[in-house]
Amino acid sequence: MVFTVMMLSKKYRRVKVAGHLMFWICSLIFALTVFYIVSDHQLGITPGTILRAVAINLGFALAVYTNYYLLIPFLLKRKNYIFYIFWLIITLAASSLLIITLSFVFQEQAFSKHLFSTHFFPSSVYVGITSLAKFLTDWLELQDISLRYHKVEREKLEAELNTLKAQINPHFLFN
Repeated sequence: MVFTVMMLSKKYRRVKVAGHLMFWICSLIFALTVFYIVSDHQLGITPGTILRAVAINLGFALAVYTNYYLLIPFLLKRKNYIFYIFWLIITLAASSLLIITLSFVFQEQAFSKHLFSTHFFPSSVYVGITSLAKFLTDWLELQDISLRYHKVEREKLEAELNTLKAQINPHFLFN
């Protein structure tokens, strides 16, 4: 029993990692597609555009995983809503600054105030989507646990009923 649980746990981790990789690959492809469309179909896939897409996705990943592994479990689930919102805004700002810094390093672009807001809001969309996915998976896990609990309760009641039937049957036979 323990071995099968461990095997399922490893399989679940692999599926989870594969899901995360697929998400970020799709995000990278989406960023490259947006760059292509915004440039009026003039921009080719060059190392510069790939580095720019990677820089943007690294910034988004910073915001997503900070929210996913730190802010939600330690603040939101403990009902510290004010601190959660505060640290979420700080995280989104840090994510935007990381994107701007990496863009500056990779493509030697000048710092701009407008770039900050152009990365802040997409970061919040990514955080929102992944938070919704986390809440959905947590809800599904709770539903699964509840279903297993009710199944065990039903089996327990059936076992008690069978025990009572077994105790009653000999009594009637002897009478």
